[in-house]
Amino acid sequence: MEFTADKILIKDFFSGNKQYTIPRYQREYSWEEKQLDDFYRDIVDNINFSEESKNTDYFFGTVMLVGDMIQHKEPLQIVDGQQRITTMTIFFSALAKVAEKSDKKISNNIWRYIIGCDEDGEDYKVLENLTASPYFEDKIQSRNSKGIYSDSILEGTEQYKIQYAYDFFLKKLSADVNNFSQQYGLAEIEIIKIIRSQLTGSQVIYICSHTEEDVNKIFENINSKGQKLYTLDLIKNEIFSVENELVPIDKAKEIWSQIKNNLISDREAISVDTFYRHFWISNYGQSKMSDLYDNFLSTIKPEDYYEYLKKLRDSSRNYMLVVSPTDNMFQGHSISKKDIARVKNILNNITVNFRITQARIFILVAYEKYMNNKIKFKDFKNIIEFIEEFHYVHNAICKQRNNKLENKYGSYARKLRKAADRGDWNREINCFKDDFKSLLPDKKTFIDHFVSLTYKKKSSTAKQNQLNVVAKYSIKKYEEILHGSADYDYLNESIEHIVSESENPNICCHIGNLTLLEENLNKKSDAEKLSKKIELYGESKYCSTRKFLEEYSDKFSQIDFDNRARTIGEVIYNGIIVTD
Repeated sequence: MEFTADKILIKDFFSGNKQYTIPRYQREYSWEEKQLDDFYRDIVDNINFSEESKNTDYFFGTVMLVGDMIQHKEPLQIVDGQQRITTMTIFFSALAKVAEKSDKKISNNIWRYIIGCDEDGEDYKVLENLTASPYFEDKIQSRNSKGIYSDSILEGTEQYKIQYAYDFFLKKLSADVNNFSQQYGLAEIEIIKIIRSQLTGSQVIYICSHTEEDVNKIFENINSKGQKLYTLDLIKNEIFSVENELVPIDKAKEIWSQIKNNLISDREAISVDTFYRHFWISNYGQSKMSDLYDNFLSTIKPEDYYEYLKKLRDSSRNYMLVVSPTDNMFQGHSISKKDIARVKNILNNITVNFRITQARIFILVAYEKYMNNKIKFKDFKNIIEFIEEFHYVHNAICKQRNNKLENKYGSYARKLRKAADRGDWNREINCFKDDFKSLLPDKKTFIDHFVSLTYKKKSSTAKQNQLNVVAKYSIKKYEEILHGSADYDYLNESIEHIVSESENPNICCHIGNLTLLEENLNKKSDAEKLSKKIELYGESKYCSTRKFLEEYSDKFSQIDFDNRARTIGEVIYNGIIVTD
């Protein structure tokens, strides 16, 4: 095993015609406010503005590279340290922006740590971050960012975190440069130069080898000595370290990139760590994140690495469809548009409206069983309907704790994977339902929580928005139970306040004052007196509204809200418990 190791100043690391790449299969940029603030404090807090020698030595850890750090004729690949090097590049970009207002020459000099210039006068990117391309180039490595990607950035994605980091540093630097200038009587550009020199004068230690296999072995060895590294990085590098005849390295890197891409949809971005842990639990056993690497080594044989990687890729695609379902999620199966819409609605309620993540472990297995023709569509639909209603009662209404659910979901998921036929499936599903039903609160507890629900059309808080979501689901569930199925005109529905919300917004938002109404009738009845509303309700086809007319055709006021809410709650509880 041949490698070189040496300390190097940050200014030398980012200059001298050296170029670095972060391949697509590497872990995406993930730093959040705490890590960013720690990094910023490591720079600023080590400056002595009031002393003649203002900068102090600082060490930013180890960077592991594939390539030749001495000759550097080709770009060096960053195997470990990509989070810090990316963050430094973002910091330089923000610092150059702040400096631009005071001294363009200094700003241009800082910019050379981002865009270098070779012997022929050609510009080159010092860091090629392929995992975040092309957003990284536009936002961080362009002085005239067009912002063409900004509108489509989803919260939680790598692009979002890069933008957050840039904005974080820009805000901090803008404020501190001004504050330090006033506090120490120095020009703002002098403060900027001191901050720049503190970072560029700090050091890293690089470990460099010509072969990725050697670097991966060093990487694993460092981890065994106690330095904290990411589990997925270790697993990935273990897979990539196997001889090419077992794991075609180029193909393996392509598959790893596909896994990351599979976990991004138009509305959601899932952490690879989250997916991998759920995947492992659903296949092999319960595990903490910190134990996954050791569990991988003891469970998966090297000769099976490539097939394991392909299995991961396929499951990542399925996992994302469970989290963010699409119209094409049952491709290759003859499923009606109505059934697809129903499944999408159920999964959306579980993952988005009720904010449940543990159930993904189990639903992933059920979805894969159906797609592999091991069970029928109605089996899949019935079990996700049960899960939806369970979490509605358990979490959305009664706010019960979920600390025991992950183990249960994982255990039953693994049993379902082993189910040889529908008979085995049905036996396990019956045990699953009985087990989860035993966790549900009693009717009184449910109703006592249910009557506190409210729905306000004009909501300004996250808490009220969530109450609106649950209240709307409740009124729709009430209609579904009275109708006898979910097959009603849900595309034309709207939530109606029977006694107009304007009469007393804090009271008339009560769940007992809500009903389901066709959208056109809702518009007609808006702000009308109750007598006029009752006439319009007679045109409604919704069972819940007709039932209201049967019970309250003569009189309905604020004193009736609680009694009606308790009646609705009892109907829903009985409908869910008895049906399941």
